[in-house]
Amino acid sequence: MGLIRLLYHNKSSILTLFLFYFLFWLTIQNLKQSTDFKKTQVNSKNSEKKHLSNSTFYVILNHLFELKVNLILIDPSVLNSIFIRQLSFDQLEKQLITFAIIDESVETVFESIQQTNFSIKLSKTILSNQKISISHIFIEYQHKIVHLAVLHKYHSYYLIHKNNLPLSDDIQLSYGDKLRAIEK
Repeated sequence: MGLIRLLYHNKSSILTLFLFYFLFWLTIQNLKQSTDFKKTQVNSKNSEKKHLSNSTFYVILNHLFELKVNLILIDPSVLNSIFIRQLSFDQLEKQLITFAIIDESVETVFESIQQTNFSIKLSKTILSNQKISISHIFIEYQHKIVHLAVLHKYHSYYLIHKNNLPLSDDIQLSYGDKLRAIEK
């Protein structure tokens, strides 16, 4: 009977101690989960870097991503392969992948790529204001090509001009085969 009376008289103290214990236990569990999550993130980032460095397309794309250039994947067959068939860039059987960039990024890309061991080919176009501008950039590395179709602002949309650079017969451009307009 003495134990029950002791518990009854000290119930507020016991509940307070139980609440502190529960909060302490909850804090410890959260810390464990956050450290496990951080370890998982670090491991996944390391494995991604290892994986990315093995692919030819990723070598070029990583260089462009480091420049913080906005790339827009516009190649219809690659979009189909990646999003419908769920293949990775490593599994693509293509020699060329087409991305779009805004004309303001061309100078940054061109200057940076000149300092690498990539092969670069440029297609130039005369714009409506008689200014010569780069309309397509072809970056080749180990027989794989990243094609950057340049989006030129024109009124309320963007233009992709026709490619003037001769390419091998086995390369079919999805953008650059003719003048195209794209909504912003």
